[in-house]
Amino acid sequence: MNRQSISLWWHLAAWTLGATLLCWMALMVLLSSMSAQEKREDTDHLLRTVASVLARQGVSEFASDRPSSVPGELSVFIWNGSGALLTSDGSARQLPFSSIEGFSNVVIGSPSEVWRSFSRWDVPERQRKIAVMVKVAERETAAHALLATMASLLGWLLPVFAALFGVATYCGLRPLRRVCAAVERRDGTSSSPLERTPYTELNRIVEALNAEKPYTSGLTQREH
Repeated sequence: MNRQSISLWWHLAAWTLGATLLCWMALMVLLSSMSAQEKREDTDHLLRTVASVLARQGVSEFASDRPSSVPGELSVFIWNGSGALLTSDGSARQLPFSSIEGFSNVVIGSPSEVWRSFSRWDVPERQRKIAVMVKVAERETAAHALLATMASLLGWLLPVFAALFGVATYCGLRPLRRVCAAVERRDGTSSSPLERTPYTELNRIVEALNAEKPYTSGLTQREH
């Protein structure tokens, strides 16, 4: 049973499209990791900056004016040097006092919620301890929103890339189509060989066809 032939272009186009989809999925995984890492770094930088500003203010009261770029609602706690709470702002529940500085993930509230926290002293006086916090869930939501935006953009570009690769594949097959056209134009009794091409792979086919032509011509003459 003869198998129905299909265009080589469709075969190559299918492989090209499959490779494009694999690259797109790999890029999505990479962007997911990068967006999450970028949001973590941005959030940590924000917490450190806000804590540094509050430490330089020299007052225990402050106004909460969250910029639009802040991922989620900030919560702030300020204690005196003895650990007594001076003031707080935000939706976070009471944060236990700790003299340790730096970043940490703390679990507070009921139901429990994970917060990203940065705390520091107003050095060198060490009269006030400042902690600035943001919900980890809201930070991750911002990262997912960033990833969704990039995925949407790449989703629109995917058909464009597929079309460009399809055109490139079609143009790349032009030498093969020329050889096929020359074979179709070749007269059954003609002894003229096919012209060589600049491409090694196609020249092997041309040489095989040219070597076969004298043999088939000899068989035809003997039959007559």
